[in-house]
Amino acid sequence: MAIEAEALWVETRQQSACDGCNAKQGCGQSLLSRLGSSPTQLKVLLNGQSPEDFREGDWVEIGIAETLIVKASLLVYCVPLLTLLIGALVANNVWGGELGSIMGALVGLFIGGWVVRWHSVQHEHNPSVQPVVLSEAAVTLNWQPES
Repeated sequence: MAIEAEALWVETRQQSACDGCNAKQGCGQSLLSRLGSSPTQLKVLLNGQSPEDFREGDWVEIGIAETLIVKASLLVYCVPLLTLLIGALVANNVWGGELGSIMGALVGLFIGGWVVRWHSVQHEHNPSVQPVVLSEAAVTLNWQPES
């Protein structure tokens, strides 16, 4: 979509197995994938490649380290869950009762979400956690993004 000195702005589309399945009409997953399949724009580092090698409209292959995906998934799912449980336990011990536990759980969930967001902002410009261009695809399209 755009070319910068050290990065490309690309538009990604999530593809699901529904594209190759014959049961599209009777499947709820197919409907959900169509509803949530909006394109995403993201900045991708050139990984040492020259920006002159690319043109707007080119297809590129991008990659993210597998270990990064695992660590990010654990962070996003486990931290809010753990802080929710800790908040519920602490509030139950301090105030007792169901309402205190619920309020503590909500506060813990909020704190966990804040920790994840803080971590994301801290690593926003860290090159080791950014997607990178692996290679340029051989196909150039005259494709326009959906509006």
